[in-house]
Amino acid sequence: MQNGSKIHVMHARPLMTAGLAASLHDPDWRVTTHDAEPGAAAGADLVIADYDTGLALARGRQVLIVTHRDKEADVLRACAAAVAGYLLEDADPADLRYAVRRILTGDRHYSPGVTQHLEAGGCREHLTSRETDVLRLLAGGRCDKQIARDLGIGVGTVRWHLRNLMGKLGVSARLQAVVVAAQRGIVGIDGVVPG
Repeated sequence: MQNGSKIHVMHARPLMTAGLAASLHDPDWRVTTHDAEPGAAAGADLVIADYDTGLALARGRQVLIVTHRDKEADVLRACAAAVAGYLLEDADPADLRYAVRRILTGDRHYSPGVTQHLEAGGCREHLTSRETDVLRLLAGGRCDKQIARDLGIGVGTVRWHLRNLMGKLGVSARLQAVVVAAQRGIVGIDGVVPG
């Protein structure tokens, strides 16, 4: 929910912090900065940070990293840390606001310039945990009814998750989903999710 959302900006470079905070004018958002309110990150709905700070804070909270780092290894490392978004510093204020809105409504957002790294590297966080569960059971040879029973959900919900994950993987068939997921390291051949 965006109404009354608290956004905390704590970039390592003070000018970036000031610029990011100034770009986030919205009546539904309460924006704080590390300089003005130390410790406000703990209660924020979203933290906007530089690369290193964002990685350190990512577990257990919504983090949008704003950085110049566009190398594949950096992007995949952030993805593995489960950041909610990754925006390059050359983005304009409208891109920043769009990314924030998407994240606050439960989506993830990555700059177009880095999405090819996610596709090539198979970012596991690209799929929700439930989608990964469904994919793992599908890779293990289970049918929709068995997946529904194993996960305690309805068959319609299983099919909904399958449609979503196939769209995210860019495939149109279940077998393709399993093959692509195995190639990207999302699931092993026996259906086990790699550590």
